[in-house]
Amino acid sequence: MNIANQQSIVTASACPALASTPLPSLLGAPRPAGFPRLSDLRNVAIIRLDDIGDLVLTSPLLRELRRNLPQARISLAINPALKNLVERCPYVDRVIDVPMQRRGGGWGEIGHLGVLVDHVVRHWWPERCDLAVLPRYGADLHDARLLAWLSRARWRVGFDEPDSHILKHKKIGLSGPRLLNVRLKRGGALPEVIRNLSVLESIGGNVIRDDLELWTSDDDARHAESLVGGKNGDPLIALCPSGRYPRKRWPIARFETVIERLLTSPRAVRLVLIGGPGDRLLARPLLERFGAQLLDLTGTLTLRQTAAVLGHCALYIGCDTGPMHLAAAAGASVVEISCHPLAGDPSGEYSPRRFGPWKTPAIVLQPRAVSPCTSTCSADEAHCILGISVDDVMDAANRLLETPRTSRPL
Repeated sequence: MNIANQQSIVTASACPALASTPLPSLLGAPRPAGFPRLSDLRNVAIIRLDDIGDLVLTSPLLRELRRNLPQARISLAINPALKNLVERCPYVDRVIDVPMQRRGGGWGEIGHLGVLVDHVVRHWWPERCDLAVLPRYGADLHDARLLAWLSRARWRVGFDEPDSHILKHKKIGLSGPRLLNVRLKRGGALPEVIRNLSVLESIGGNVIRDDLELWTSDDDARHAESLVGGKNGDPLIALCPSGRYPRKRWPIARFETVIERLLTSPRAVRLVLIGGPGDRLLARPLLERFGAQLLDLTGTLTLRQTAAVLGHCALYIGCDTGPMHLAAAAGASVVEISCHPLAGDPSGEYSPRRFGPWKTPAIVLQPRAVSPCTSTCSADEAHCILGISVDDVMDAANRLLETPRTSRPL
């Protein structure tokens, strides 16, 4: 089969590195009228309530914000489930766990609002923010704008994009860009790292570096070394068969065939399975077939330990998941199996143009759209992604195993 006709191949970085000197403008945005000088800001919060990958892709913004605001107290508000990933970040002074409640409608919405109000009174009002930064571009699924407004931050900077989903409390005016007082227009198919950094540029900051960072501990490194380090010189390959939604999951039977071909190829390799506790059931068929030939770490590691293990890996093979971004940040080469159609909307929520592996050797495999899908895959199960074959993945893996690995400090 002609691979070029079946999916796109993106090698090396998704976007060239920024210059080593300050960039005067990423996207040409003027500084808002009346906005204070950065040197006058004393208390700043970044509100990032979404997922693993989003948080990893925000690491350059955290670093560059600290470089521009050395005098400020910087807080990072996150989903509590991700605290382990950022609690050692040297660029923030405190990490705030924001209560994350699922919406239930009716009284559930009122209860959720009450929880948020109680949270901001206790954690935000004692030290009122000069600035709240909301880097998310997309539907405000976790009420980041509402949180910023309730916090009484003087300046609330985020993207002027109306929510595309339906929220019950939206009917009473408690959602949407109206809660921001600095609204940025940054649409299109920008890589999320660049879009995140444009927030800083829009308020008068400058950007020097755009590389990702992870902040692991010596204990994390020792634990990873005890699991995967020093075995032999064979390349270590991480596989992650999970995906948040069924449409993003490549069939487990195809992962099984990939593993079989990797284990029987002339090149000796070591294989490790990674993922969260919810992925253990998904990995069971692989373990039943291959047993000790696979090192199963699904559901056994913290996020930082997972990052440390990925730092030993030459290659990551998997779908569009948080661990994929951890792998890219750790310097592993990446084969991404994407559900987003090749001719799909490049600014879509699954688009590799926005969320692909950042600045590491990578091949992103995209299928043709399968009817009725057009701009994105909207099926309730694996659908467009079925257009990616085992041969496609093996070809990509073999090519990347010949590519020198990116070395990155963790």
